[in-house]
Amino acid sequence: MLSGAFQQNNHAQRTQGQLGNDLFERRTMKSVLLDAMFKYNGWAAMMSFMSRTTTENAITFNPEDLAESNYAFVGNGFDYQLSYNTRSNYEFIGRYSIQKVGEDIKALTPNTKEYSIGLTKYIWEHSFKLQSELTFDTLDFNDGTSRNNWYLRFQVEIGI
Repeated sequence: MLSGAFQQNNHAQRTQGQLGNDLFERRTMKSVLLDAMFKYNGWAAMMSFMSRTTTENAITFNPEDLAESNYAFVGNGFDYQLSYNTRSNYEFIGRYSIQKVGEDIKALTPNTKEYSIGLTKYIWEHSFKLQSELTFDTLDFNDGTSRNNWYLRFQVEIGI
C-alpha cells in the first residue's frame, strides 16, 4: 500500500493548524504525509514521512507583550515499524521514530528519537485486544544538551 496527502491551511490561527493553542498571528501551513505498508505471511512493515512548513516564520509574538510568543510546529519526521503476528494471535512490534524540528523553532523545542518494542494479544479479531509497549526516547536540545525518557504503556481496546 502506498498513500500520500497534501494539506494547505491558509491563515491558520492554531499551532497545529486546526488544533492546538492559539497563535498571535495567522500562519499558512503546508503539510505533506506519505505512507508505505507491506504485509506478507504474518509480517508487516510500515514507513511514514510527515512534514509541515509555514510560508512565514513559524514564531508569532504577542503585539502587547513581545516577550510572549507561540509557534506553529514545523519540521519533519519518519516513523518505521516492523511487526510479526503469530498464528496464536500475538503480535510482536518494533518501532523507530525520528522528528527534526524546523529551523524557526529549534531553539524552542527538541529533536526527538524514539525506540519502541511492543506486544499485542488479539483476543477477538481486532475488536478486543491487550497491548503493551516499552519506549525509550532521546530529546536533543539546541544548546547541545539531551534528555532520555522511558515510557511503559498498557492498553485494553474494546471496539465495535
